[in-house]
Amino acid sequence: MQKSDNHALQFVIFLLLISSLIGCNHLKAKEVNVLNINELKIPKDIESYNFINEIGASNVELNTYRYIQSTNSVMLSYGHKQFLSLNGLGAAWKKGNHDEQYSPIWLSWSTEAKIIAEQKIESTQNVKSVLTCPKNSKNPYTRYLSLDKTPQGHYLVDDNKNLIRYEVILSPLIEEYIKSYKTKNTPVNFIPGTKDKFGSMALKLAWKELTEEDDISRYFIQDAFMIKNGECEKSKVALISMHMVYKTEKLTDWIWSTFSHIDNAPLAELNPGPGNKYIVNQTQKLLRKWNLYSNNTTSTLNSYNTNDPLSSAQIADVYKYPDNNVFAKIPETEYQYFVENIDSFNKLSPWRYYRQEGSQWIQKMDETDYKSNKNNILIKQCDSELYGRFSGCPIPKLLSNVALEPYEQSTSCVSCHQPSLNNKPQSQQSFDFIFLPPQLFNKGNKND
Repeated sequence: MQKSDNHALQFVIFLLLISSLIGCNHLKAKEVNVLNINELKIPKDIESYNFINEIGASNVELNTYRYIQSTNSVMLSYGHKQFLSLNGLGAAWKKGNHDEQYSPIWLSWSTEAKIIAEQKIESTQNVKSVLTCPKNSKNPYTRYLSLDKTPQGHYLVDDNKNLIRYEVILSPLIEEYIKSYKTKNTPVNFIPGTKDKFGSMALKLAWKELTEEDDISRYFIQDAFMIKNGECEKSKVALISMHMVYKTEKLTDWIWSTFSHIDNAPLAELNPGPGNKYIVNQTQKLLRKWNLYSNNTTSTLNSYNTNDPLSSAQIADVYKYPDNNVFAKIPETEYQYFVENIDSFNKLSPWRYYRQEGSQWIQKMDETDYKSNKNNILIKQCDSELYGRFSGCPIPKLLSNVALEPYEQSTSCVSCHQPSLNNKPQSQQSFDFIFLPPQLFNKGNKND
C-alpha cells in the first residue's frame, strides 16, 4: 500500500508540475503577444504593408448578375487580405517572411476627432474634452475616445457594465482631401485606388475596457483616454470590432468589409411560434463568456433599453449571411483559411480572433439583366428604387456588426450610408458615402 501511495503521490506531483508549466507558458504567451505588437515598427512607406490597391474581379464579373456568387468569394478573400495588410501582417503573409510583421498602419492615421479639432469646427462629439487629456509619451498611439454611442446614437454596455467606445479613423488620402477641399457645395469625391496606387480608406472601430477576467492574448490592446464624469480617465482597451471601407476605380461605391471579435456575441436562432422571436439556446449561452451578451440584465435580446440605457446589453448575432444560406458556408471557410494563414507565421497573433462577417459591394447590371433576375433570391429585396439609385444591387443584401449596429442588424452598410449621397440640409451636395460633419466642407469660396 505504501508503494502504491508513493506512486500516486508522484503522479499528482507530476500533474501539478505540468499544469504549472502550462500556466507559465500561457502567461508568457500573453506578455509576448502584447509586447510584439506594440513594439513593432510602422514603416513610412505604405507599400511595405502590401495592400490590395484594386479588386481582383474583372469588370465583366462586377457588372453581371450570374457572377455574384463567385465575386462574393473574391470579396471575402479581399477582405481578409486587406485586414492582414492593415494590421501589419500583409508582408509576412505574401512573402512568407515571419520577420516582416509591423504594427497596424492605422495607428499612425488621424482620427475624425483630431481632424475636427484641427479644423476648429463645432461638433456633437466630445472632442475638445478628450483631446485635453494628457499625452502618453510611452505610447504615441494612445487612443483618445470621444464617441460613447453607437453610430445610430445609442449606448452599448458590455457584460462588465462598461460603455463600448467608438472611433473613426481616416487614411492620409482622405485627410489630405478634406484639408485641400476649397469649393463649397461641390460633390465630395474621394480618390479611388488604382492598380498601382492605394486609395481612400476609412475605419470605424469599437473598443471595450479590459478587466481582470479578460484573456489579453485574444485581443489587440491599446492605452486609451476617455471622459468619465467630466474627468479624463486612462484605461486599457481591447478592439472588438472594425468596419473597413475602401474605394477603388472599379468599385467607386466602395467595398464594405466588417470584422467582429469571436467573443462578442452568441448566435441567435428563430424560435417558431407566435411572433417568430429570436432566442439564444443554452449551448450558445455557455459556449464562452460573451462581451455583449449578459444574463444579468433587465435588457431584452437585441433591444435598446430605454428605461435603463446604461444596463448591460443582451446582444446576439441574428443575421449571419441570411440569403437563405446561399453564402452561409463561405465566410466560415474563409475564416478557417484566414486563421491558418496567421498561424503559419505567428500563432500568438490576436488577429486570429477577429472574424470577417462579410464584404458588401454594389453588383452592377444593366436593366435587362436586372429585370430578368429581380425575383431571384440574391437580389429579391433590391427594389427598383434601390436599383435605380446605383444601377445595381448591394450584395449581400444584409450586412451588420453586433458591436457597431447592435440594435439595427436588419440593415446593410450601403443602405445605411446611401443618404450621405444627398446629405441634408445641403441637398445638392454629395458626401461620397462617408458620414463626416458637413462643416468640414463648408469652407472656401463658392466660385473657386
